[in-house]
Amino acid sequence: MNRFNLWRYFGSLPDIPESAYTGDPDEAISALRKKPEELALLFKLAMRFSRLDSLKETLTADDWDDSADGLLNRGRLRFYRALAENPETPSPEVLDEAANDFRRAADYPSTSREALAGLVRIHALVDGIPAAVKHLRNLERLGGLSAHQAAAGALLFLSGIPGTDEVNRRKFLKKARRHLSRSGTGEGISFIRFLVDLHLDSLEKARNQLAALAVKGALEARIMLIQDDIKNWQKNPRDAVRDTLMVEIAEYKRLRPSDPRGFVAEGDLLLSEDSESAHMAWRTALLLDDRCTESWIRLGFLYKKAWEGSTDPFQNTWLEAAQDAFLKAVTLSPLNPSCRLALGITERESGRPARAVGTLLGGLALSRNEEDFRRWIAICWNDLAVSPDLSYPARSAAAGRARVEWDLLLGKGHRLPADLLGILRSMALEIIGEPVNAEELESRIPGLTAELIQNYPREDSIDLVGLAEYFTLAGFLNEAEAVLNFISVEFPDNPGVKAAWGGFRGTLNPAESMRLFIEAASAVEADEPEYINWLLNASDMAASAGRFEDEESILLSGLSHQPENLSLLKRLSEKLLNEDCVTEALELYRKSLRLKPGDLDLLEDAVWFFRAAGSPELAEASLRQALENKSDNPRLWNQFGVHFMETGWDEEAGSMKSESLESAIHAYRRAVEKMPENTVFMGNLGDALRQSGRLTEAWELLSKAVEGGSDSSEDAFAINSLARLEDERSYAAEGSDSSAADWENSGKHYRLAAVNGGGNSDFQRDYAWWLYRERRLEEAIDFYQRAGEIAPSDESFPYGEYSCFLELGNEKSALEALEKALLIKPSDSGMLVDKADLLGSMGDAEAGERLYREILINTEKAAWALERMAVFCTLQAEKTEPANPAPIVSLDNPGMLAVEDLITRVRTSDGDKWRLLALNAWEDVRHLEPDNSNARAGFAAALLAVGRREEAGELLKKETGNPDAMNLLGRLELLDSSLRRQARIHLDAAVSSNPDISRFHADIGYWYYLEHQWEKALEAFRQAADRAPHSPEYAANTGICAYASGYFEEAVVYLQRALAMGGEQADWQNALGLSLMASGSPLQALEAFRSACLENPFSEIFPANLAMAHESLHTPSDTLQ
Repeated sequence: MNRFNLWRYFGSLPDIPESAYTGDPDEAISALRKKPEELALLFKLAMRFSRLDSLKETLTADDWDDSADGLLNRGRLRFYRALAENPETPSPEVLDEAANDFRRAADYPSTSREALAGLVRIHALVDGIPAAVKHLRNLERLGGLSAHQAAAGALLFLSGIPGTDEVNRRKFLKKARRHLSRSGTGEGISFIRFLVDLHLDSLEKARNQLAALAVKGALEARIMLIQDDIKNWQKNPRDAVRDTLMVEIAEYKRLRPSDPRGFVAEGDLLLSEDSESAHMAWRTALLLDDRCTESWIRLGFLYKKAWEGSTDPFQNTWLEAAQDAFLKAVTLSPLNPSCRLALGITERESGRPARAVGTLLGGLALSRNEEDFRRWIAICWNDLAVSPDLSYPARSAAAGRARVEWDLLLGKGHRLPADLLGILRSMALEIIGEPVNAEELESRIPGLTAELIQNYPREDSIDLVGLAEYFTLAGFLNEAEAVLNFISVEFPDNPGVKAAWGGFRGTLNPAESMRLFIEAASAVEADEPEYINWLLNASDMAASAGRFEDEESILLSGLSHQPENLSLLKRLSEKLLNEDCVTEALELYRKSLRLKPGDLDLLEDAVWFFRAAGSPELAEASLRQALENKSDNPRLWNQFGVHFMETGWDEEAGSMKSESLESAIHAYRRAVEKMPENTVFMGNLGDALRQSGRLTEAWELLSKAVEGGSDSSEDAFAINSLARLEDERSYAAEGSDSSAADWENSGKHYRLAAVNGGGNSDFQRDYAWWLYRERRLEEAIDFYQRAGEIAPSDESFPYGEYSCFLELGNEKSALEALEKALLIKPSDSGMLVDKADLLGSMGDAEAGERLYREILINTEKAAWALERMAVFCTLQAEKTEPANPAPIVSLDNPGMLAVEDLITRVRTSDGDKWRLLALNAWEDVRHLEPDNSNARAGFAAALLAVGRREEAGELLKKETGNPDAMNLLGRLELLDSSLRRQARIHLDAAVSSNPDISRFHADIGYWYYLEHQWEKALEAFRQAADRAPHSPEYAANTGICAYASGYFEEAVVYLQRALAMGGEQADWQNALGLSLMASGSPLQALEAFRSACLENPFSEIFPANLAMAHESLHTPSDTLQ
């Protein structure tokens, strides 16, 4: 902490005792702890020598009274404590307490100036610059030497607040300089003037002031001059100057032997010729004071340079040492942006771009020079945009964040070639992923590309190869070609350029692309990582061009150089498998296993392939053979568990075979026992236990795996398994608090698995299914689409989209999704039936019927399809005819009901055509499946629909276990008053078997109504109306029965609900009027009766009721009651 910053915080600068430099600063601080009157100096020492953390327990407010000095010192103390505890973001609560002390101290003339200066600082931190300036003006009005000093310190504080723009910063510094000119002529004031000139870039003036101080014997000025002379010497090194500086440093070290800055300066001077000696000098400085930030920073850069120049196996050790040194510097000087920049860059280079972003953003908030910070932040976001550990949406989002940073740089005029390259790379990566504003990006790319080509150095154009490849992937072929042409001028034979041209030609000319990839691979050594990638690309292009022999020869040539390469093996084996050369494919892996029997990666890949090729016994034999040599290897035991899980599925039962599941659990346990902290093994065991029903143990293991895991796709399996467990458990305890918590947690974990495991379609599908059940249908569609992008050959994903669109009422999009699923699996009869139903729903019933006929021709077991067709035809019949609403009970003629309406409806010739088709379909189902109760009930209903009541009745009497059949039989019996008793029995049986069907309850209501049992009819209609809240008929029947039972207020509620939904307006308005009259609301009743008369002016009853309402309004309330 230099003197400039000390002045910023304090506004005055009593001399730091020389003993702090010549002796031990800790001893000087300890001595001052016993002197409360030296509080300011104590804190200054702690800041100067990076001992803030040692003061957190020392600084308390208990020792100060409410006198002027007491209030001032207590306010200072609280201010210092807030800074000691968190220099970056001091506690607002502690600062508020300090502000209250300063306000009270400002009322005393002796302390008002320093108190106001304290308020300036606090308001700047808490409320912002404008609030601070208001108090600064009050301070300036007081005048006097101490006021000028306090104002200068406050202005310097304002100039250093993070986020202060450059114009205001310079304005504050110039005002501070004016106040300093009136603040006296002491050494401390002269130092601050020098530092202000330095910050205002008045370098010559500042150096003259410093030299004058040094001549007077100021040691602080001498070390600063030495540091400045070293910087100048580094720009123009001369031996004579170096020797002079060494003498000056030696003299300074003699005068201040405990000041580490002397050794830091010595190291700076030695670095150019002898890095080892420089290293020793900086280390010596740390021996004197291990909190010397300057030494840690220099050591960090020294270690980083060693890492850059090292090629030995311990190269990364240097980078780790550099990172540790920079981290120490940031810890000691958290407000120093340069330390944060160095640390952020090193974190990025050590493969931690996400952590680097956090470090750099912290530094950006502290720095006025944001160019470097924003550039490195953008670079880190670009790193994350290509990270294989992130999901595709996360990569796209990272690219978008990078683009925002590059845009900010470009917007401020920073258009270096590297900046143009950076923004184009981020735009391309964002478009490859999931851009929100793709159109805007696409319109900018051509112009930026042209600018990049115009300004990029040709000799460095090879750096643009990656950009050309990203352009190709993003579909910007014109820009990709322009960039590649630019590179090819300087690097026509570069293998990377040829490979990029190969990728570009892939969609246009696969044969040419194949040739280019082969040339690129031939130009590098076989052990280079690009070699295999380019050969694989060449084989892909050969396959695309239909040159299958070339495809095989390319793969074989790669295997001749790298016989154990998994990528080549897998590709060639899959090719052979697709060509039905199973034996040859299996032999390839067998041969590789013999060559490298201890390679676990190869073994895992081979076992997977053996199972895929239909040889699970070979997979198990290979695992057992490996276990004979490595019985303690946890990966092998884990693979055994995977094998049993993969081969143990029972298709008929739709679950795991118990013996396979237990074998898998045993194997997974062995893996976890041998590597208990491995979250993948724990997740596999937990999932197997979940499937076996041991939920408690499974939950404990999966929770531990999730808690100890990372954000990688590998650990996403445990997260998804935990989500499935919580999902299943929520249904088991449905209705309880634990069920709701499990359901909510399962959604969180499903989402986390989908995001972290972005490349796994199962995780996307599972979260989509959870969203579907939550009725968050738009989100569910999004995740079904993501799953489909990952696994485009799985028809279940577009089928999931179809289900969501159907529930949203978007039949057009539902049909498109369903047809997408049928492109993958065109003969799936279930989806074809869904399409036929959807066509009927969309108004193309004839096309739906034709599709049903085609399905029946091509389906072996056609009963289920015939059953669906019968339902389809019944629905089409109903659509061609007017709606047949539920019968309405009568208020004027209690007990009278159009019972016939329960059985018959208005019929048309088109409707009869569909009814006959439905009847024939049900009859065919009966013959194919004589034991199908639903088919028999459906056939009986179809007979009723075409008027064959006696046949229907005889059939229905035999279906005593079918609730639909019992309900239909009860309705038939209602037609005959002599069969009422049997009707009641059958209608009750339907309700008991399925109490969720609203019409079953309504039919019981009709029965009670016909028997004049109003309250029981009311209860039945209540049940119907509650289960069918959108039925105006059920609501009206409930209201009328409530009126008849004497429940007038309830009658009003249900009748108003019925009227709001539409229907028989006149009769319902009349019933509402009577209910309102009976419940004591004659004025509202009057309106209801008036509406009834308007709806039906020919009724004799409605005008009489209206007259009664008029009369009641002129009748005393007791008579009315």
